Amino acid sequence: MSNLPWLSQYPAGVAADIDLEDYPSMAVMLEQAVARFGDRIAFHQFGVNLTYRELNEYSARLAAYFQKDLQLTPGDRIALMLPNSLQQPIAMFAALRAGLTVANVNPLYTSPELANLIKDSGARAIVVMEVSAATLQQALAHVAIEHVIVARVAEMQSFPKSILVDYVARKKKKLVPDWTIAGAITFRTAMTTRPAAEFTRPSW
Repeated sequence: MSNLPWLSQYPAGVAADIDLEDYPSMAVMLEQAVARFGDRIAFHQFGVNLTYRELNEYSARLAAYFQKDLQLTPGDRIALMLPNSLQQPIAMFAALRAGLTVANVNPLYTSPELANLIKDSGARAIVVMEVSAATLQQALAHVAIEHVIVARVAEMQSFPKSILVDYVARKKKKLVPDWTIAGAITFRTAMTTRPAAEFTRPSW
């Protein structure tokens, strides 16, 4: 009798062992998934599908922005203060593909908690959903960060649904408190400024 009884429950084609050389990084795993599942849906939210191919394209564009415009280099820390959203996997894979170290931030953090995390992590940049931007603004009164990228709830929607979603979030549900952060850029700007071809894959 095998001392690994769970192996008998593995479906056909599932290996008992994993060759770690196949996946030297999460970024490489994404690239392999894109090659295998390109047009399949990777993420879905609010009626919007994000395919593996789109995830690859958008994350490469954002990674290029991190590298070229923000001058972030492998090992630099980036904070992601994002709820479950389409921007979250794009930002996560962009950071990993650029060789950055991700500090995930609970979107429910208070400004003192956020300030402590920025200080402790040494993050040079942060990607934050706009509903949390006012909290970040308060935190920045006590700690500095070089780059702020602000994502909007509706920006992954197509027109005219994006206008409707934005109106509901701001005017009807009042989910977005007023905020002002000097030098902040939008997620869409960061994701569309550079073509994917300008992304330079670090040597792992």
